[in-house]
Amino acid sequence: MKTEFRRKTKDTSIFLAGLVIFTGINILLATRLELHFDEAYYWLFSQYPSFGYFDHPPLIAWLILAGQFFLKNEIGIRLLVITLSSFSMIILWKMIKRYSTDALLFWSLIYSVVLILPYCFIATPDAPLLFFSILFFFLYSRYLQKSNLQSIILLAFAIALMIYSKYHAFLLLGFVVISNIKQLKKFSFWWVAIFTILYLLPHFFWQIDNDFPTIRFQLIDGHNKEFHFSVILKYIFSELAVTGPFLGWFYLFAMTSVKTDNDWEKGLKFSGIGIFAFFLISTIIKGDFEAHWTLVAIAPMIILSTKYIIQNPKWKKWVYIAGATNFVIVLALLVVLQTPFSHKLSFLNRLSGNQTEAEIIKNFTGNSQVIFQDEWKKASLYGFYNQDKNVVNLNSGLYRRNQYDILGHDEMLEGENVAILTTDSLQFKDGTRIVTNKSVWYGKKTDNFRCYYNLNFNLIKHDISNNRFTATARIINPYDDTLRIGENFKLTSSFRLYARGGGKWNVLGELPINNLKISPHGEADIDLDFPVTNEMKNLKELFFTLKVGELLPIPAHYEINMRKGTFKKFNDKQLSKYSGI
Repeated sequence: MKTEFRRKTKDTSIFLAGLVIFTGINILLATRLELHFDEAYYWLFSQYPSFGYFDHPPLIAWLILAGQFFLKNEIGIRLLVITLSSFSMIILWKMIKRYSTDALLFWSLIYSVVLILPYCFIATPDAPLLFFSILFFFLYSRYLQKSNLQSIILLAFAIALMIYSKYHAFLLLGFVVISNIKQLKKFSFWWVAIFTILYLLPHFFWQIDNDFPTIRFQLIDGHNKEFHFSVILKYIFSELAVTGPFLGWFYLFAMTSVKTDNDWEKGLKFSGIGIFAFFLISTIIKGDFEAHWTLVAIAPMIILSTKYIIQNPKWKKWVYIAGATNFVIVLALLVVLQTPFSHKLSFLNRLSGNQTEAEIIKNFTGNSQVIFQDEWKKASLYGFYNQDKNVVNLNSGLYRRNQYDILGHDEMLEGENVAILTTDSLQFKDGTRIVTNKSVWYGKKTDNFRCYYNLNFNLIKHDISNNRFTATARIINPYDDTLRIGENFKLTSSFRLYARGGGKWNVLGELPINNLKISPHGEADIDLDFPVTNEMKNLKELFFTLKVGELLPIPAHYEINMRKGTFKKFNDKQLSKYSGI
């Protein structure tokens, strides 16, 4: 009896010591590393509290907003993420204790999986998703034992917050339901569904009011690339690395090999295997992936691997070795971060030097309102490090939409003094070259800013034949003022044909507009005639756009397939494969 008590006391002490170390490491990393551009982007979300945002559900913004009440720096942004991460470990430990009270094994498992640590201090939607997925399995276990009103309300609350974190939650929920299909016959299951829907209504209404941007982005516009077989291999090796890197294959093997004894374990197994399989299939359909998407499967993987290891003790020492090795690497990283050599680590490039670049840009822009073009990442970092929530990023017809389109700050800057920044050296004839520690920018200040990004145009007729592309374009003026564009009005404008090559946009054809005057809310037709070069003939994607003034082309554009002679209009900049996510 005393021996058992001493063992449990020892395991509890090891767990608590490990929790203190784990939390301390996250705090040190959060204080020593600058914001990732994603975190700066979500900081921008938090400056405009809402029940929804363009790219993601709102929970990460709420967490950042709450943390900023305490501190306005990087640690403030990451404060509640770190807090949730520590509670994640406590809840996960409670579930794992049904198989083993070996706290050293627990922490060895945690540190063995390289995917876990970054998302325990970096403020992205994956961090609350990790916490609420773990909480979900904890409450799901209780619900299966006793489906009373308290269990129903709490489980629904965890499900809703998991969805408010990231839509990947639907995958986990779907596989859990499939694993226990008989639950559909229980009234308690439908009460869970009803309460979940009630919790999610504010977000649903926001989607309706904004034409479902998040859903369309996640399911249609985002991460669409051409399929290559190498993507499958890349996915497999990436997942083996992030779930290891030393024992990634073992954890995946253990999760698939362990036998389940109850509905809870079936839910773990179905969701764990299902999520990895789903994203494998997704790489074939969409041709792209991000390694951290499988983070939602971490709880099933850790819990089921623990059960397998207890049933097969020979694996314990290898987990100890892998965990200790990764832990030493983390400690070495913490040491390096205290030295001047830390900025030389390429894998930390996105987490350093951002404040310096923001300061250099600020020296050029001065008191002018800043407008970036097709640079939401840099705009967000600039906004955070200068505490400028009104920073503007204009997304052109060569880029995808994002939260900046919803904010629409550019519309408030008509006639104002602004500083426009681009990375295109050819965009401004008289721009200022700004060299930072990370990029080369070209800036121009103007005291009478005019943005025509609400302009639209339609191709009334078009034809590709006899080595010519001919069309009639109808330009639509949505403004209350008369539109005057063209050389005669000192507003250089042109229709252009763009193609992507060598990592940049290349102009393959251009027809200037010399003199065009359109009355308020009026229309005007322009006849166009482009020669079709041999280079154009073999292109699947050629983008037809309208460029007004010195800004990049307006958002409205056509995608042309010269081989088939087909035309497809886009007004929402569905160009994620070129724009980054």
